This record gives sequence, C-alpha cells and structure tokens, in this order.
Amino acid sequence: MRLHRPLLLGASVLALTCAAQAQTEVTVLAPIIVDGSEDPTGPAGGFVATSQASATKTDTPRLETQQTDSVVTAEQIEAQGATTLGQALNYSSGVFGEPFGLDARGDSPRLRGFDGGNSQFLNGLKLLRTSTTPSFEVYGLERVEVLHGPAGVLYGAGNPGGMINQIQKRPQFDDFNEAGLSFGTNQRAETFFDLNRTITPDVAYRFTGVLRHQNGNAEEINDDRVYLAPSATWEIDGQNTVTFLGSYQWDNPEQPTATDISTLASGNDPLGPDFYLGEENFNESDRRQINVGLEWEHRFNDSWTLNQAFRYQTFDWDYQWLYFSAFNSDDTVARAAIRQGEDTSTLNLDTRLSGEVMTGAVQHKLLFGLDIRKFDEKLSTEFGRAGTTGVLPPLSISDPSYGSDIDPEWWYTSTSDLTFRQTGLYVQDELSFGGWRASLGLRHDWTSREGETYTNFAGGTDIDQDASETTGRAGLSYVFANGLAPFVSYSTAFDPLTETDAVSGRVLDPTTAKQWEAGVKYEPTFFRGFFTASVFDLEQDNVSVRVLNASGVPETRQRGQVRSKGFELEGTAELTDNWTAKGAYSYTDAETESGDFTGLTPENSPEDVASLWVGYDFADGTRLEGLNVGGGVRYIGERFGDASNLYKMSDETLLDASVSYEREAFEARLTVQNLTDEEYLANCGTFGCTYGAGRTVVADIAYKW
Repeated sequence: MRLHRPLLLGASVLALTCAAQAQTEVTVLAPIIVDGSEDPTGPAGGFVATSQASATKTDTPRLETQQTDSVVTAEQIEAQGATTLGQALNYSSGVFGEPFGLDARGDSPRLRGFDGGNSQFLNGLKLLRTSTTPSFEVYGLERVEVLHGPAGVLYGAGNPGGMINQIQKRPQFDDFNEAGLSFGTNQRAETFFDLNRTITPDVAYRFTGVLRHQNGNAEEINDDRVYLAPSATWEIDGQNTVTFLGSYQWDNPEQPTATDISTLASGNDPLGPDFYLGEENFNESDRRQINVGLEWEHRFNDSWTLNQAFRYQTFDWDYQWLYFSAFNSDDTVARAAIRQGEDTSTLNLDTRLSGEVMTGAVQHKLLFGLDIRKFDEKLSTEFGRAGTTGVLPPLSISDPSYGSDIDPEWWYTSTSDLTFRQTGLYVQDELSFGGWRASLGLRHDWTSREGETYTNFAGGTDIDQDASETTGRAGLSYVFANGLAPFVSYSTAFDPLTETDAVSGRVLDPTTAKQWEAGVKYEPTFFRGFFTASVFDLEQDNVSVRVLNASGVPETRQRGQVRSKGFELEGTAELTDNWTAKGAYSYTDAETESGDFTGLTPENSPEDVASLWVGYDFADGTRLEGLNVGGGVRYIGERFGDASNLYKMSDETLLDASVSYEREAFEARLTVQNLTDEEYLANCGTFGCTYGAGRTVVADIAYKW
C-alpha cells in the first residue's frame, strides 16, 4: 500500500501538468499504479519484510514460499540496539539466540533444537569453519534471514535445524550518509559510518565501517573491533550488472569467566560473571577475517537470467587464555590454559540460471545451479596445566593478585591440516496455477575431505573421506486474495563430519535429516505486516556430540538419532504509522531417540521461547514529534546444558527498552538490554558454566545527510 500511494500521487501530478499545458484540449488520464516488489537485498523501510533472498534464490515473495522463514531488518537491529547476531535473532521464532551468553568469540544460535553455529551464510555463500562461525559485524548487515528446517536442496551440506543468511549492506542508487558515536557499558566507545554515493547513473559505491573499543564484564577482557566494508555496483549496460562486496574485520574477543558446574547445584558462585581468571601478560586474542566477493548478473531477455556469486575468505586467529579448572580448599581457584592457532581459507562459487516458461495454464519459474566450495584449514590446539613441570599459580578468590609468570605444562596437543571440497548440482521448479503454488527441488552433492590429524594421545591419522548425497524439497500452497496462504512441505538435508568417533576411531558418518512441515502465512491487505504459524516434525540421524572423556580430553561421539517436533508463531506488523509490533513463540520438543543418550533432551534446547517487542512513533506535528519509544520482553524456558541432562538451568524472563529522538539530520538513541540486570546462567554443562549478559546500556548519536 505504501508503494502504491506515492506512485499514484506522482501519476496524478503528471496528468494535471499535461492537462494544463494542453490549453486547447482537456484529457483525463487514468491512474497509473506500479506494483513494485521489495528488493530482498535492499532496505526494507521498517520491521516488516515481504521479500526474501534465501528460501528460493529467486525473487519469489515470502508469502508464496512453502517454508517457514524469519527476516530481521536493519531497522529492527537498530531499534533494538542489537550488537551481535544472537541479539538480532532474539525476537525470531524457532531460534534460541544466545545459548552461550556473554561469549563474544562466536555466535551459535539454536535452530529448532539443533546447533546453528556452523549453519551461517554471508550473501548466500557459506561461512565455513570446523567449529562455531566467528561473529560478523551486524552494523554491516542490511538484514538477517533464517530458513527454518533443512535447506540442503539449495545450499548443500548443513544443519537440519535451518540456515542463517546474513546479507551485507550494498550500494543503492541514492545518496545518503551517516556518521556517529556510540558509548555504553563495559567502557564501550565506538565510531561508525555508512557512506553511499551515486557516481554516475550506472555506478554507485558504499563504504561502511566501525571502530570500537569495548571490554567484557571484567574490564581486563577485551572485545575490540575494526570493521571496514567497501562495496560498489556497476550497471554496465541493459544486460549486465556487477557488484563488489568486500569486508575486513579485526577483533580480539576473549572467553568470559566460566565457572564450575557445582555453582548450579549450590546456587552460589564465589566468582561471578565479572571475576577475571586470566593474566594480561598471558591472555591474548588476535583475529582477522577478510572477505572479497563478486556478484554478476546477466539478463538474456525479460525471462532468463544468469547469476554468479563468488567469495574468497581468509580467517586467521591466534589465541591463548586461562580458564577455570577447580576450586581449592584454601580460598583459591586453580586454572588451566589453552593455546590455539587457526589459519583457514574458503572459496565459494554459486552459478545459477533462472527463467520462466509456460506449459498450458501453468507457469514455471525454473532454476538450474552449480555450487562449488573449497575449505582449507590448519589448526593447532594445546591444553596446559600446572602439572609437575609447569608454572600456573592458583588465584585467590577473595583477594586476587595478578602478574604471575605463566609457563604451563602442555599435556595435550592436536593439529590438523585438512581440505574440504563440495560440488553440488541442483534444479528447482516453482509452479503457479491460479492461486496454487508448488515447488519441487532436487540436488546431488559430492564431498571430499582429505589431509591429516594428529594428537599426542592417538598419534597421526590420515583422513580420506568421500561422500555423496541427494537431497530434495517439495512444497504446496494456495494463496488467497485476502493474503492468506496455507502450505505443506517436505525437505531433506545432509552434512559430512570432520571428526573421528571416540569409540571406534573411524571417521564419523555424514548426518542425514528429513522434515515434514505444515502451516499458514498471512500478509494483510489493509496494513503492512507478515504472520506465520507452523508445525514441524524433524529427524536427524548420526548426530554427533562433544564430550570430555575420562582423561579430560575433548572428543566427539556419534549418538544416533535426534527428533525435534513442535510449532512456531511469529508476527510482525506496522499497525499504523505510529505503532510497530513483533512477537514470536516457539515450542520445541527435542529428544535423542537412539544411541548413548536415548530418551534425553539435546543440550541448550528449551521447550519454550517467547518474545514481544512494541514500538511507538509520536506523530508529526505533535509536541513529541521525532520521539520513538520501544520495549520488549523475552522468555527462555528451562533447558539442559549437557547431553547427559545432568545440569538443568531455570527459565528466565528478560526485559529490553529503547528510546530515540530524531530532529532534522540528528538522531540520538538509548537502548537497554536486560533492563532489570537479571543475573542468570546461559549455559552450564560439561565444559563449565557461562553467564548471560547483564544490563547493557548503549547510547548512540548520529548525523545523517
């Protein structure tokens, strides 16, 4: 509706102008209405997004896809003051955004009961890493899209719970700029900027950046960042468009204070979230991530288009720190050490041909694709302790004194030098007949992993693993004229694993998954909004779990089948020009059905997660014009921190708030997360307990021109 009104007004003005100039003849022109669709990679203009780029890799509207999805826009990220991916997803259904609380080293949202740490994409191309994907600067994102459930048919190997696609800000053919300062808790001091310019009618560029100093809950913990993202678009001619997307990110995140699991049983933690366990002359973190991407579009004609997306990524991280080992009887805490070095590179290439054909009264939107990725990893890990030769002094709890020399005995060492390759061929057909919509997709992947791994316990192991799998998706829906669209779908996925089984010593089998889903989507015709309700039944075989063995060495075991079923509700609405609301509820019943943990709930999988955010803009012409206030409530249900279900965490209710004021070119904003400063354990399992973020206050002031 908002698109129609200005276009209709412009057409009317044009008609009146033409009539006035034609003095001898009066001609009444019919209204011109252009039904423009929202660019799924561009600004949404609010909380509500009616398009998506992830579910089909085409321009199909969200309403016409047969899979539950969530879209978080840049406007929502800004209004809620989200500074991490987990915070940005806290108000989406099917997602547990921050299962590890204060840990800034990476984002591992849970998706329908499964770990989403390695199911993250940037501009539709996978961010590859053996463990949790490193965090990406959310100020550099235009939107975040979540596909609920298997997405293997378009994206290959991945998590059955879904995928998270982070879409970078890219050039717009308009001139706008923003520069600002940000201050907040944990000694936060930041400058940010977003500059967009049109050089010619065919060339535009954009440069986005963040320079930030910030500490953790303990002031000795670092969480600084430099993010620089240049991009450019060139519409070469009427057929070809090229977009360059780059980013450089340096940061130094460190592990927050983690304590012993006994704190959960006793309810009393002598350390607390702001206790520093490290030594500044030993702890260090130095991480760099570079992305160089290129997107090319060639339009053969009005029906057929060739798209190619390429990205090369390097990721380097040198890291060592001290962490909790045990409480001693003399009011001291014993510490252990870890040292890691990581050097990876990733090559992604996705080429796809799309077009439309008619067979009788049925319209087909066809997609043919070739997806190639290559991932090289060199990783070393060492665990250290005081032992008989090492120097690692304990730390007083009541009166800690820092500055001790640290020279651990490195009792465990592992290295890996691996190369992973994946090639996938896929085809998709989206069919339209009257109000009926259907989608059929099929993909076959060939994967290989080769190289060698070494531990001082098991020695060297040569890895030479090949796997291939066919995945598919089928969906059916009917789109009513009032914006209602019930749907049903079936989809499958697979994921080859890198580790060896702790018991058998063999390379783990690839995981496979399947899901049935049914639901209804609703896009109102009388106000801007989008609503989804769905039920799902999801099964994954050959699920792996990370545990500590009797020697205290981390190892991976394959635990059999996990089944997750439940229902989800989500709605986003701009009810009037003043009111905005977003609500979500997820019920997830996840259970291990075979293997070592049969009958138990997977870790970090709460049954109930709910949220509601409401914002109000004071109307133009009133005394409070330019003022916006917003508030939210989040509920996280009880959950287990480990696969054995020994450690159960209580449910939590958290409050958020925001207030902003905009006057001419200036905007000021104050956001508060966890308004009541609730202290709670976000995770408590085999590897210790970590806290959720306490009250976080951020004040921004920006100048826009």
